[in-house]
Amino acid sequence: FLDPIMQGITLLGNEGILPIAVCIFLLLFKKTRKVGVTSSLSLFLEFLIINVTVKKLVGRLRPYVVNEAIEYITNRPSDNSFPSGHTGCVFAVASVLFYMMPKKVGITAMIIASLVGISRLYVGVHYPTDIIVGFLIGMFTGFIAKLIVEKVCEERVKRAQKE
Repeated sequence: FLDPIMQGITLLGNEGILPIAVCIFLLLFKKTRKVGVTSSLSLFLEFLIINVTVKKLVGRLRPYVVNEAIEYITNRPSDNSFPSGHTGCVFAVASVLFYMMPKKVGITAMIIASLVGISRLYVGVHYPTDIIVGFLIGMFTGFIAKLIVEKVCEERVKRAQKE
Protein backbone atom coordinates (compact mmCIF):
# COMPACT_ATOMS: atom_id res chain seq x y z
CA PHE A 1 0.00 0.00 0.00
CA LEU A 2 3.00 2.33 0.43
CA ASP A 3 4.05 2.14 -3.22
CA PRO A 4 1.71 4.85 -4.56
CA ILE A 5 2.34 7.06 -1.50
CA MET A 6 6.13 6.87 -1.89
CA GLN A 7 5.86 7.38 -5.65
CA GLY A 8 3.87 10.55 -4.99
CA ILE A 9 6.31 11.79 -2.38
CA THR A 10 9.30 11.16 -4.64
CA LEU A 11 7.63 13.21 -7.38
CA LEU A 12 7.87 16.29 -5.13
CA GLY A 13 11.59 16.45 -5.90
CA ASN A 14 11.31 15.74 -9.64
CA GLU A 15 13.03 18.50 -11.63
CA GLY A 16 13.08 20.50 -8.39
CA ILE A 17 9.38 21.28 -8.88
CA LEU A 18 8.43 21.66 -5.20
CA PRO A 19 11.57 23.54 -4.12
CA ILE A 20 11.32 25.89 -7.12
CA ALA A 21 7.61 26.49 -6.44
CA VAL A 22 8.39 27.30 -2.80
CA CYS A 23 11.12 29.75 -3.85
CA ILE A 24 8.79 31.50 -6.31
CA PHE A 25 6.01 31.68 -3.72
CA LEU A 26 8.36 33.22 -1.15
CA LEU A 27 9.65 35.76 -3.68
CA LEU A 28 6.11 37.01 -4.39
CA PHE A 29 5.61 38.61 -0.99
CA LYS A 30 7.70 41.41 0.50
CA LYS A 31 7.50 39.82 3.97
CA THR A 32 9.13 36.56 2.75
CA ARG A 33 11.27 37.90 -0.10
CA LYS A 34 14.55 37.65 1.82
CA VAL A 35 13.79 33.99 2.59
CA GLY A 36 12.87 33.51 -1.08
CA VAL A 37 16.16 34.99 -2.25
CA THR A 38 18.08 32.88 0.25
CA SER A 39 16.19 29.72 -0.75
CA SER A 40 16.79 30.42 -4.43
CA LEU A 41 20.51 30.96 -3.84
CA SER A 42 20.70 27.76 -1.78
CA LEU A 43 18.91 25.80 -4.52
CA PHE A 44 21.26 27.23 -7.17
CA LEU A 45 24.35 26.35 -5.12
CA GLU A 46 23.01 22.83 -4.50
CA PHE A 47 22.41 22.38 -8.23
CA LEU A 48 25.97 23.45 -9.04
CA ILE A 49 27.49 21.19 -6.42
CA ILE A 50 25.39 18.06 -7.00
CA ASN A 51 24.23 18.08 -10.61
CA VAL A 52 27.00 20.01 -12.33
CA THR A 53 29.96 18.77 -10.29
CA VAL A 54 29.74 15.78 -7.94
CA LYS A 55 27.41 13.50 -9.94
CA LYS A 56 29.68 13.86 -12.97
CA LEU A 57 32.91 13.39 -10.99
CA VAL A 58 31.77 10.35 -9.02
CA GLY A 59 29.68 8.63 -11.70
CA ARG A 60 28.09 6.09 -9.33
CA LEU A 61 25.63 3.75 -11.02
CA ARG A 62 22.09 3.42 -9.69
CA PRO A 63 21.39 0.46 -7.36
CA TYR A 64 19.04 -1.24 -9.84
CA VAL A 65 21.77 -1.13 -12.50
CA VAL A 66 24.35 -2.76 -10.22
CA ASN A 67 21.94 -5.33 -8.78
CA GLU A 68 19.17 -6.49 -11.11
CA ALA A 69 17.29 -7.99 -8.14
CA ILE A 70 16.47 -4.47 -6.93
CA GLU A 71 13.08 -3.35 -8.15
CA TYR A 72 12.53 0.30 -8.89
CA ILE A 73 8.99 1.61 -8.85
CA THR A 74 9.39 5.03 -10.40
CA ASN A 75 10.67 6.51 -13.64
CA ARG A 76 14.16 5.32 -14.38
CA PRO A 77 16.55 8.26 -13.75
CA SER A 78 19.08 8.85 -16.51
CA ASP A 79 21.80 10.48 -14.41
CA ASN A 80 24.17 9.05 -11.83
CA SER A 81 23.17 8.05 -8.33
CA PHE A 82 25.59 9.90 -6.03
CA PRO A 83 24.54 12.15 -4.40
CA SER A 84 20.76 12.36 -4.46
CA GLY A 85 19.69 15.49 -6.32
CA HIS A 86 16.10 15.09 -5.11
CA THR A 87 17.27 15.02 -1.50
CA GLY A 88 19.75 17.83 -2.01
CA CYS A 89 17.26 20.21 -3.60
CA VAL A 90 14.49 19.67 -1.05
CA PHE A 91 16.93 20.12 1.84
CA ALA A 92 18.51 23.17 0.18
CA VAL A 93 15.18 24.94 0.52
CA ALA A 94 13.94 23.22 3.69
CA SER A 95 17.13 24.16 5.53
CA VAL A 96 16.63 27.84 4.71
CA LEU A 97 13.03 27.62 5.92
CA PHE A 98 14.32 25.95 9.08
CA TYR A 99 16.99 28.62 9.63
CA MET A 100 14.86 31.67 8.78
CA MET A 101 11.14 30.97 9.24
CA PRO A 102 9.03 30.22 12.33
CA LYS A 103 9.83 26.77 13.73
CA LYS A 104 6.45 25.31 12.66
CA VAL A 105 7.26 26.10 9.04
CA GLY A 106 10.89 24.99 9.31
CA ILE A 107 10.14 21.69 11.03
CA THR A 108 7.33 20.90 8.57
CA ALA A 109 9.70 21.61 5.67
CA MET A 110 12.37 19.35 7.19
CA ILE A 111 9.84 16.52 7.65
CA ILE A 112 8.70 16.80 4.02
CA ALA A 113 12.32 16.89 2.83
CA SER A 114 13.10 13.81 4.94
CA LEU A 115 10.16 11.97 3.41
CA VAL A 116 11.45 12.79 -0.08
CA GLY A 117 14.87 11.38 0.84
CA ILE A 118 13.35 8.21 2.32
CA SER A 119 11.13 7.82 -0.72
CA ARG A 120 14.19 7.75 -2.99
CA LEU A 121 15.43 4.70 -1.09
CA TYR A 122 11.98 3.11 -1.10
CA VAL A 123 11.48 3.47 -4.86
CA GLY A 124 14.87 1.82 -5.42
CA VAL A 125 16.88 4.54 -7.15
CA HIS A 126 19.44 5.46 -4.45
CA TYR A 127 21.81 4.04 -1.89
CA PRO A 128 21.62 5.33 1.72
CA THR A 129 24.91 7.23 1.26
CA ASP A 130 23.41 9.06 -1.74
CA ILE A 131 20.63 10.34 0.52
CA ILE A 132 22.95 11.23 3.42
CA VAL A 133 25.30 13.25 1.21
CA GLY A 134 22.36 14.93 -0.57
CA PHE A 135 21.03 15.92 2.85
CA LEU A 136 24.43 17.26 3.97
CA ILE A 137 24.93 19.28 0.78
CA GLY A 138 21.40 20.72 1.00
CA MET A 139 21.93 21.73 4.63
CA PHE A 140 25.34 23.20 3.78
CA THR A 141 24.07 25.28 0.85
CA GLY A 142 21.19 26.56 2.99
CA PHE A 143 23.62 27.68 5.67
CA ILE A 144 26.01 29.29 3.17
CA ALA A 145 23.18 31.05 1.32
CA LYS A 146 21.88 32.43 4.62
CA LEU A 147 25.35 33.78 5.48
CA ILE A 148 25.74 35.37 2.03
CA VAL A 149 22.32 37.04 2.02
CA GLU A 150 22.76 38.31 5.59
CA LYS A 151 26.18 39.74 4.68
CA VAL A 152 24.80 41.48 1.57
CA CYS A 153 21.88 42.91 3.56
CA GLU A 154 24.25 44.07 6.29
CA GLU A 155 26.45 45.82 3.71
CA ARG A 156 23.39 47.52 2.17
CA VAL A 157 22.30 48.84 5.57
CA LYS A 158 25.80 50.19 6.25
CA ARG A 159 25.90 51.86 2.83
CA ALA A 160 22.46 53.39 3.36
CA GLN A 161 23.48 54.75 6.77
CA LYS A 162 26.53 56.46 5.24
CA GLU A 163 24.40 58.23 2.63
